[in-house]
Amino acid sequence: MHIILTVDDNWGTRFNNRRQSRDKALIERILELTSYATLWIHESSAKLFPAHAENLSIDVSFPSQADSGDFCFVEDLSLMPNENMIDDIIIFHWNRHYPSDQVFDRAILENGWTLINTSEFAGNSHEKITEEWYTRKQES
Repeated sequence: MHIILTVDDNWGTRFNNRRQSRDKALIERILELTSYATLWIHESSAKLFPAHAENLSIDVSFPSQADSGDFCFVEDLSLMPNENMIDDIIIFHWNRHYPSDQVFDRAILENGWTLINTSEFAGNSHEKITEEWYTRKQES
């Protein structure tokens, strides 16, 4: 499965049980990336996505239900319990510092992952959003 998440400059993901930000251009980018596969989201993320998006699967128990080629948009879950199922991690950086009381545990990236691509695009509410793709290091 492929994980998608958003973070601020300090790897923050949530503040006071709310997402730090939302951006229409980011959601369009996510839908573009996932157009050929199922995109799993939590019901609390559903309002970010258009109701007509055909590839959405909304369930509170994801990512455990995701298949190999599926994508999961994660806002407030730990990736550690499902680490062995993850093929790629796509991180969108807001490039701002927001207040946060929940942060992404980037320890998962410190062992066995390689950054394979970085790009930037303009968002609707963010001048610049950075997209990073990580994949598992290949065993030699």
